[in-house]
Parts: sequence; C-alpha cells; structure tokens
Amino acid sequence: MLRQSCATALAALFWLAQATRLLADTPQPPAGDEVLVSGKGIVISRGDLERDFRRVLRSATEQQQVVPEDKQEVLRAILLDQLVFMTLTTNHATLSEVKRSEFEAGEFIKAEKLRLGTPEEFQAHLRSQGLTEEQLRLQNFREVLSRTVIQREVNDQVKIPTSDIKAYYDENPARWETPARMQIAQIFFSTRDPQTGEKLSAIRIAEKKARAIAALDRAQKNEDFSALAKEFTEDEPAKARGGVYSVVRGQAIKELDEAGFAMKPGEISRLIESDMGFHILKLISKTTERKLPLEEVETQIREVLVQRDLKARLPEYSERIRKQAALTYSTNAPRRSLLGTP
Repeated sequence: MLRQSCATALAALFWLAQATRLLADTPQPPAGDEVLVSGKGIVISRGDLERDFRRVLRSATEQQQVVPEDKQEVLRAILLDQLVFMTLTTNHATLSEVKRSEFEAGEFIKAEKLRLGTPEEFQAHLRSQGLTEEQLRLQNFREVLSRTVIQREVNDQVKIPTSDIKAYYDENPARWETPARMQIAQIFFSTRDPQTGEKLSAIRIAEKKARAIAALDRAQKNEDFSALAKEFTEDEPAKARGGVYSVVRGQAIKELDEAGFAMKPGEISRLIESDMGFHILKLISKTTERKLPLEEVETQIREVLVQRDLKARLPEYSERIRKQAALTYSTNAPRRSLLGTP
C-alpha cells in the first residue's frame, strides 16, 4: 500500500513538473511542423491548430452538423486566436495556480471515467476525440489554468461602487416590479372536443357538469384535493402534480384569474364555468404586486455591472498581452482579419 501511494505521488509530481515546464519554457514544435505563431513564451504550430480543428469537426459530426468548406478557414482562424489567447494567459500563471489547475484536471479525468462507466467506453471516447488520456488531461489543465489567470488578472480587478449599483437600480425601475402571483390546484372538466376543439353536445356538457359537481362536493368535504385532481382532472399535463399551477395575474383566463386572486389560501372555489369547461380551484398561496427593494437585487445588479465591465476589459487585456508577447504570424497562418480583428 505504501509503495503504491509513493508511486502515485511520484507520478503526480512528475506530471506537475511536466506541466510547469510546458508553461515556463517556450515549447518547440516537432521537426518539420510549420510554425504559425511565435513570440515571447509562445510557439503555435500547424499541428497544434489542426489537432484542435479535427477535434471540433469530429464534435460537429457527432452532433450531425457539418462545417461548410467555405467556413473552415474562418473556423481555423477562430481556433488559432483561442490557442494564442489561452497560451498567453497560462504564461501568466503562478505556481499555486498551476498546482490547483493540475489537481482539477485530475478530478476532471476521474469524473469523465465515472460518467462513461467503463474503461472501454472511456477509451472509445478518447479515440473519438483523437486524444490520449494525458492529452485530454493537459487540454483540460490549460483550459482551467487560463480561466484561473483571467479570473485573477481581469475579473478580480473589477470593482463596482455602491453608487453605480444604486444608479442602475434607479434607472431601471420596471425591472424590479413583480406582478401578483398565485399558486393554485385545479380540477378541470373540458367541454370541448379534444380533436376538433368544437363544443361538445348539450348532453355531454351536462354529464361533465354532473361529474364536476360530484368532485366539488368531495373537495368541500375535505378530501385530499391533490388526490381528487389526479382522479378527475382532464388537464393531463397537470394531473401528475395534482393539478398545481403557478399563475401570474392576467395570464390565466379571466374567470380563473378573478376567482383565484379573490380567494384566501386553503379556500376552495365554487364551480367555475368558462368557455373551455368547468373548473374547481384551491388556492395554495398568493403574493401581491410589489417593487423589489434594492437590498434584494443588489447582488444581481452587481453581476450585471461586472459582466458589462468585463465585456470592455477582456478585449483590452487580450490586446495588451498580445503586444507584450511581440507576436509574429506566418504568412500561412489563418488571419485574424477573417474575424473582423486587425
């Protein structure tokens, strides 16, 4: 057991050392592989790009989608741009971030094996992606590490003053208005033909009304309303949940809206007749219209403002680290101009 634990620990340390070296040094492509982008701490080859390109094409095929030939160069440009950005961000990682991301990559592999069920299914999944287990681990490691660095260097730098939150709240009053809402249980008897939507005959409507009156009588004698709904209601989608609905004022048909909002919680309605049929309601709960106070929506507003700030900061951050890396693109590299980017 001790020997196995030591071996596991040594393997993890070896992998971490590999990952750290990959990030610390400027990696070199295999001999004969064309360099598409190079700069300080970054070399991306044709092989790197085509590996990602094939992975995306395989994923599209699995989802029964096709990337048209005239769009494939644009796809390559997108993937190359992502590769550059991810590599540059990971070059800014701290050792603790590398260690944490390595741990998360290991947990990701464990979760994938558990999700796929058997070693054979896991290997089949790797083959479908054109990856080895270590390549999948490294791919996830880099993605996690890149997000971690962006969180520290961009997201964590966003500071939203309380005054900005208050201003946003005041400038968008309609967003904080909440309409009256009720939760009701309904037993419904339709007076329309389910196939044609036409009104049933007078005899059939009378039969439905008699059944509705019988159900109402049992409900008023305190029988379990949910059980009655499951027994009687002709509203099939709601039958399994005991006829329960959540309704915003003004969204239900007029007869139900007026009756439901006039009731008290726990109260059972009279027999209600509408153009659709007969209804029996039980009010479970209701709320009145109100304006949400700032204290209840402050976190939500802060997140909106953070995302708005990040939308501006991320492109600035991307351009800054690209300039710092002094990137050089091969004449054969898919151009960023295909993305509308200089």
